[in-house]
Amino acid sequence: MLHLYSLYADENGHKPFELPGAYPHYNPDRPGRVEHIALDLDLDIPNQRYSGVCKIRLNPVRDGVETLTLDAVSLQINSVKVGSTKQSFDYDGETLNIQLKKPTAVDKPITLSIDYQVEHPQRGIYFIAPDEHYPDKPYQVWTQGEDEDSRFWFPCFDYPGQLATSELKVRVPKRFFAISNGCGFGCSGSRTVKRASWRRFRPPERRRW
Repeated sequence: MLHLYSLYADENGHKPFELPGAYPHYNPDRPGRVEHIALDLDLDIPNQRYSGVCKIRLNPVRDGVETLTLDAVSLQINSVKVGSTKQSFDYDGETLNIQLKKPTAVDKPITLSIDYQVEHPQRGIYFIAPDEHYPDKPYQVWTQGEDEDSRFWFPCFDYPGQLATSELKVRVPKRFFAISNGCGFGCSGSRTVKRASWRRFRPPERRRW
């Protein structure tokens, strides 16, 4: 397929960088700075689903914020807490709106704890398995959050400027090998299940999971 574009010079003779029809995109207003993200996930690889808890430590930059809006696409949200206190929330399949029982205060961090689950995720996390065309294909699960695909596999403030330390814990069948970015800090389990954990003590230069 051939695409033709016409680039016109401005009054100073400079050609615009953007293509015709392009328009500016701006980050949403930030309610705070994300300091840490912790995911604790239980992977059901044969059925291409998982459940777990996402914890986000947020340091507010404004007083009096009563609602937090997170990106979360096609997830099943079971509950939301701040600390140990349950919070009310609305979810429309794309954004998670949390009504805080206690408004935010500047420089007083809060930790959101979101219990959720996903079946047959669209993007962000990919389950690879044998099929009729490739019966010998190995089972794999991998993630990719750039540019704004993290919202498809965990609730988050999903825009590139949010860089934070992170922690990941996963439970997988024991025959699988698990690896992630960060420093490994433990692997345990039973006869059938393996639990592995990693931490990033510094925010990444670019937002990657």
